[in-house]
Amino acid sequence: MFLLLFSYCFLTLGQVCAKLAGRSLGAPDLSTLLFATGTYLFFALRGVLWVFLLRKVKLVLAYPLMSVGYILVLFVSVRFFQERFTPGKVAGALLVILGVTAVSHGEALLQRRRR
Repeated sequence: MFLLLFSYCFLTLGQVCAKLAGRSLGAPDLSTLLFATGTYLFFALRGVLWVFLLRKVKLVLAYPLMSVGYILVLFVSVRFFQERFTPGKVAGALLVILGVTAVSHGEALLQRRRR
């Protein structure tokens, strides 16, 4: 479970670096290069963690759980980039949570039936 949490964090940090790199594209400087490098570094770390995670967790369960990362990015974007919560974003986040819960619950039921 810690691998999944770190995977979320690396994915979110990569998105933040990408946003910061994009902000400075009009007048590129050293910060643009650093943020762009950070983007790919965090995405690469997330990829490595993903491989190790899939050794322990079924893909059908792990992949939907990655959707929770979208919710984390939503909160980070509101907090650090002054983006706004809208009813559509809140509804979308709730649907993601509902979907992940349904997939997880369905997988748990399937496992119990097999025993």
